[in-house]
Amino acid sequence: MSGALSMLKDVARLLLPPIAVALALWFRKPPTLTRPASGTVRTQYGDFYMECDASHNLPRILADLPDYGRNVAELVRALQAPEPIVIDVGANIGDTALLLARFAPGARVLCIEGDEQFLPFLTSNTSQIPNVTIAQAILSDRNAAIKGRFASHQGTAHLVLEEAGGAFETRTLDDLLRDYPRFSRPDVIKIDTDGFDAPIMRGARDVLASSRPVLFYEWDPHSYEVAGENDFSHAELLMELGFDWFMIFSNRGELLLRIRRPGREVWASLARFARARRPVDGWYFDVAAFPEERRAACDALWRHYLKVAS
Repeated sequence: MSGALSMLKDVARLLLPPIAVALALWFRKPPTLTRPASGTVRTQYGDFYMECDASHNLPRILADLPDYGRNVAELVRALQAPEPIVIDVGANIGDTALLLARFAPGARVLCIEGDEQFLPFLTSNTSQIPNVTIAQAILSDRNAAIKGRFASHQGTAHLVLEEAGGAFETRTLDDLLRDYPRFSRPDVIKIDTDGFDAPIMRGARDVLASSRPVLFYEWDPHSYEVAGENDFSHAELLMELGFDWFMIFSNRGELLLRIRRPGREVWASLARFARARRPVDGWYFDVAAFPEERRAACDALWRHYLKVAS
């Protein structure tokens, strides 16, 4: 335990402050991309195009960080599978599918999106590439009828429960995959749902236990708190299912640390840092969790980032 805390202190002292400063400068500088107040924006993305609503933040991010999201592709590449199966929960406009087509071709992707505003862009963008299936669904930890509305901000959206809202159905990922048997044994599950990642994990217990995929998910302590989640239950669920190795990235894509079975004090320390940085630059983390069966991919990804850093 003391070794883990010592490692975390070293990371905080040597790595996190300069990254935070750089990220703060990036968020504060003016956008390099001029966009209309309304309408559709088309951005060149390698050999592909990416269309989205003009309010979407992704074109500005890509203008400043062309490799944004590349860690997902590097993770898929580390599996060394000829046709890896990837499930993208919260697929948004299809940027992850396009990213994989650029840097990890051969991946078969199930894009799951619940917000109708993103579906036309998701359909259009992924029509350029093969091996993509789209499912419209709102995932959670149970199949249920709910009332609410989608709250959107600069290209992200989450469901707000309210009695005056519209009627929706939630499903678990375990249940949804019965409709998509080709994706029932995924190699990677990516979840990016503005704080609702943990309920989706709970609704994916069966596929996580049986297929042993790598799980790549967003961990924003503030958004998790708003959604009624604490700072550590997501990791404890995964460790209960045999996911022992965690690689933690900044939301800009820098690898911060790799750690085996981190305790609550590790998550609490990282959460305090994220909450302190949030008013400055909106800091959060992305996490890759590996079961022991995928240890080779974890090691390969670690070696890749060590080589990049050297």
